Amino acid sequence: MNMISTIHDSTMIEVPQRNEEVKKKPIFIFQYNMFMKGVERADQYLSYYSLLSKTVKWPKKVHFGF
Repeated sequence: MNMISTIHDSTMIEVPQRNEEVKKKPIFIFQYNMFMKGVERADQYLSYYSLLSKTVKWPKKVHFGF
């Protein structure tokens, strides 16, 4: 796998695993995984619900509100 980063160099760090094994990963992969977990989980939860069904109701409320 090839990746390009303008911020990081090719530094490898040791990352402990659950089974007490230590793996070496590039630092930009480690930082991506550390900071993007919440964003990816939020996107996953949003994919379960259609946004269109939530936004169809507001025109009815405006129409019947007058």
